[in-house]
Amino acid sequence: MPTRDTIDVQFHANQTVTIAGVTLAPLDAYPILEQAAQRTPPPLLNFITDEGAGYESVGRIIYQAVRAGFPDESFSFHDPSSKPVLRPATEADIPFLLDLRHQTMDATMIAAGKTPSDEAHMQRVLYAFESAHIVLLADQPVGLLKVVRDAPVWDLVQIQVAPSAQGKGLGERLLRGLIAQAMASDVSVKLSVFKVNPALRLYTRLGFTVTDETEDAYEMVFMNPR
Repeated sequence: MPTRDTIDVQFHANQTVTIAGVTLAPLDAYPILEQAAQRTPPPLLNFITDEGAGYESVGRIIYQAVRAGFPDESFSFHDPSSKPVLRPATEADIPFLLDLRHQTMDATMIAAGKTPSDEAHMQRVLYAFESAHIVLLADQPVGLLKVVRDAPVWDLVQIQVAPSAQGKGLGERLLRGLIAQAMASDVSVKLSVFKVNPALRLYTRLGFTVTDETEDAYEMVFMNPR
């Protein structure tokens, strides 16, 4: 069964709402919601309320989403304090990063015909370590974002989210933030991904395209439309 995507729906203090990057009045949201509801399966709507946002707006969005065809279990609420925070990785983070890599990559490597090991994972943990950032939620480490920011193409070396923090749209939020930064800096973003990695679907949906391939991996690029 296809994995359900997640769409952030952010409610603002001025009683507007931002859905998939588009800011509008709640009463004008139906066309966007109707289009999203046509996906199979319909995406999850991740509600984020800014301080001062009114719950009347939340009610209007839920009503329109249900009318557009979203099932009742499509809604989740997250406190603004749960937004991810990035900080530079230090040597003290290496045990966490090694465990994180085992949690997020062992199954994919086995499916790709590779043999996971502490030695192989440690090599990837230490590669470009100066570019590694720990992803924090509520001050707890839950992931890794490692980007080598050399113009004209940034290299997304690693993005990993712990299983306990998956299914909440965190990976997509990190990628969208990276893409926005790249566009503002007038650069493109490249990455390499195993062909069997489920993240391939997310990369494709966000605009990454295959530029080359090996036996078991794709090279992908998000081209900045200059």
